[in-house]
Amino acid sequence: RETAMGRVLVDLHASQDWRAFLQGLPIGSETGSQVILLRDDLPARLPDRQHLLNEETDNPRIQAAVNEAFRQALMDARKTRPGPEFVASYADICLFSSNADLLNEIPWAPRAWFRDWIDHPPGHRCFERSGLEGVVDEAALDEAGVWRIGEDDDEEFTAQSWLCARGGFLLETRYLRYLDHGHWLYPMAEILSPEQVRVRHGALIDAADHEPLADDGVRLALVEDLSLRRDGDSAVRVDAVRQDGTIYLTRQASPAAVTPLVSDYVFDGRYDEAGEDEDRRTIEAFLSIAGAPDPGALLRALLPESLARVPQPRLAGATLRLAFDDRGRLRTIEDA
Repeated sequence: RETAMGRVLVDLHASQDWRAFLQGLPIGSETGSQVILLRDDLPARLPDRQHLLNEETDNPRIQAAVNEAFRQALMDARKTRPGPEFVASYADICLFSSNADLLNEIPWAPRAWFRDWIDHPPGHRCFERSGLEGVVDEAALDEAGVWRIGEDDDEEFTAQSWLCARGGFLLETRYLRYLDHGHWLYPMAEILSPEQVRVRHGALIDAADHEPLADDGVRLALVEDLSLRRDGDSAVRVDAVRQDGTIYLTRQASPAAVTPLVSDYVFDGRYDEAGEDEDRRTIEAFLSIAGAPDPGALLRALLPESLARVPQPRLAGATLRLAFDDRGRLRTIEDA
């Protein structure tokens, strides 16, 4: 593409960093994917001709020329491709190259701009996984609802849990901050604050204040049933939610889906997978023990792996009678 500074070879799938050539030879210290063949009349610094003579003033002009060629290439692609195809291929490129306004009039958005509730359930995220694929149209988003939530404290998890349960679209903050304010998603995305969501739970079955979890300020509470409600909306049932330092659980809660409510398990910049696995086992044990309907079920939940699943030949065929005192401590073990 011809520009005021020379001819630019544009790569739309790369950054706008550039490398320049003057009279066929590389010049300057810039490296990048966009290539510009500078005008022959631009003067180079003698005697080595490795830098432009007026580099301080010419480099910003070169960057502006590259930016303009890049934008023109995007505009041409927008004219020749259907809306969904352009958005699928170039939406993120438009956002992160300061060309977000080119998306304003296209009634489609990448699904990757929204929270993936399958790979990213409510709670902390230890690292980014690949997002949702494909695009979604404006009408479908308007019908389901689009939301944005602040990310300042743990109380946002309550709002996330409500939104996940009702199947709403959560616009990711990292995309929102680059979106042009004239984009149709801006007025559509309703701000959801944690204070708007109310937690309602049934009878408390059991609680644990001092479970050895990654966040030692978290309390586990097993309840009969659990629901969330935003003012003016119907209640939605959930299996787990975190509010005010307490993680409320029902018997149906998945320990793997609960651990994101505890921590992101990133310590000193490293993901602690073993720590997350340990918390998952702790939550699994709490659910088994707290949810046991009778002493026999509770005892089975308390049995260590060596007794529950590993054959013990000396116990083959044995029937034992266990007696516990009034505080639940084992008192005697007798042959039945």
